[in-house]
Amino acid sequence: MHWSQASDRGRGHEGDDLVYDPGCGDGKILIAAAKQFRARAVGIEYEADGAQLARRNVARAGVESTVNIIIGDIFVEDFTKATVVTLYLLLELNLKLRPTILR
Repeated sequence: MHWSQASDRGRGHEGDDLVYDPGCGDGKILIAAAKQFRARAVGIEYEADGAQLARRNVARAGVESTVNIIIGDIFVEDFTKATVVTLYLLLELNLKLRPTILR
C-alpha cells in the first residue's frame, strides 16, 4: 500500500489538507497528494537545482496551481499551517526535525 493511501484512510478530508514535504526531491509525493487527494502542497528543497527539478515535474503533472516548491532550509521553515507533513529523510534528519514539526 502506498503511503498516501494509508494516510488518507478514515480521514474524510479530501481537498482540505495542506501537505508539507521537507526535502521534497523530485516532487512526486506532492504531485500524488495534489492529484489523488486534491490537497494543496508545499515542497521545501535546499538546493536550487533540486527545486527546479521538482517544479518541472509539478508543471508536467499539471498541478502548479496547488503545489508550491520553495528553496529553503527545512530546519528554519514554518510548518504550523500544515495538516500533513511527510518525512522521507534519513533517520537523523527526522529526529532533528521532530521538534520543529511538533511546535
